[in-house]
Amino acid sequence: MEATNTTGKSHRVQTVVPEAVYERLTLLREKEDRTESKMAAILISEALEARAENSQAKRRLLQRCQI
Repeated sequence: MEATNTTGKSHRVQTVVPEAVYERLTLLREKEDRTESKMAAILISEALEARAENSQAKRRLLQRCQI
């Protein structure tokens, strides 16, 4: 399912993360030469996609078990 942004604007999210998470974010963004916000946006998108794929795989497995 894909959300549609009808205004064409990006949305802002503010969060607090543990020091260890921030350090990992900093290392990744430096390695990929990105801003903090861009790296965070990429990681959030990747995590949401992985979660959706995992959820679909679980659903398929449950459906096979019920047959």
